Amino acid sequence: MLSALQSYLPEALKCMALTVIIELLLALAFKIRSFKLIVIVNISTQILLHIVLLTTFYTTLYRYSDIIFKCTEVAILFIEFLIYSLFIKDRKKLFIFLYTFTANLTTFLIGLFI
Repeated sequence: MLSALQSYLPEALKCMALTVIIELLLALAFKIRSFKLIVIVNISTQILLHIVLLTTFYTTLYRYSDIIFKCTEVAILFIEFLIYSLFIKDRKKLFIFLYTFTANLTTFLIGLFI
C-alpha cells in the first residue's frame, strides 16, 4: 500500500494544483476575491477526494469506484458551497452556488480528459 501511495502522490498533487489554479481563475471571472479561502477549501476537499479514491481502489469497493467518485464529487460541491456561503458575505447564496457549481463542473470535466 505504501508503494502505491508513493506512486499515486505525484499525480494527486498535480490534480490538486490544477484544480486550485482553475478554481482561482474562475473566481477571478466571477469577481470573487476570497483567494485564500478558495485555496484552503480546495486543498481540503481534494485531500478528501483522493483519500476516498485511494480507499475505494485498494479495497473491494473498486467495483463501485465510478459511482463513489461521482457521489464524492457531488458531496464536495455541497461542502464547498456551504463553506463559501459561511465566509463570503458580500455575495448572494445563488451567486456562490453558481460559482461553486461552475468551478466544480469545469474541474470535473477537465479531469476526465487528462
